[in-house]
Amino acid sequence: MKAITPLILLGIAIASYFVYMKPAYDTIQTLTAKKDQYTNVVEKAKELAVRRDTILSEYNAISPADIDRLKKVIPETFDSVILARYISTIASSHGMIIKSTKITEPQAETREVAIAPQDGQYKKMQVTFSVKGPYDQFVKFVKDLESGLYLMDVSSISIRGDVKSTPTSALDYDVELLTYSFN
Repeated sequence: MKAITPLILLGIAIASYFVYMKPAYDTIQTLTAKKDQYTNVVEKAKELAVRRDTILSEYNAISPADIDRLKKVIPETFDSVILARYISTIASSHGMIIKSTKITEPQAETREVAIAPQDGQYKKMQVTFSVKGPYDQFVKFVKDLESGLYLMDVSSISIRGDVKSTPTSALDYDVELLTYSFN
C-alpha cells in the first residue's frame, strides 16, 4: 500500500494539472497577449497626444495675418463679387478689359458627386469670363491668376481674333476656370 500511495498522489497531481492548471494557464496566456496589445495601444495614444500637442502649438504660432491669407486660398463661403473684383484687378493691372463674367456651379457627372458635400469637403464653382488684350499681356495675366492667392484651376482657354495680327493687337479670350470653397 505504501508503494501505491505515491502513484495515486502523482495521478491526482497530473489530473489536477489537466483539469484546472492547463485551462488556467491558457487563460493567463490569452490575457497576457491582450495586455500587451492594450499596452501598445496606450503607447500609441501617448505618442499621438504628443504629436497633437506639437501640431496644436505650431498652429497656434501662426500669425493672424497668415491665417487670413490661408482662408483666402479656400474660403469658407464663396463670394462671387470678391472673386470678380479680384480677377478684374489682375486684368486691369495688365491693361486688359473684362467683357463678361459668368459664375455657375458645375453639374454633377455621377450620383456620388450630386450628394451634398460632407464636412471637410469643398465645392467647386465654375467661372467663365471674356477678356480682351494683347497676347503677351494675356500670358502674364494667366500667370498672375495661377500664382494668385485664390486657388484656381484654369480648365479651358479659347482665343478669337485676326490670325495675321501683330503681337500688340488686341485679341479676345474666353477663359474658364474652377475655384473652390467649403460652403
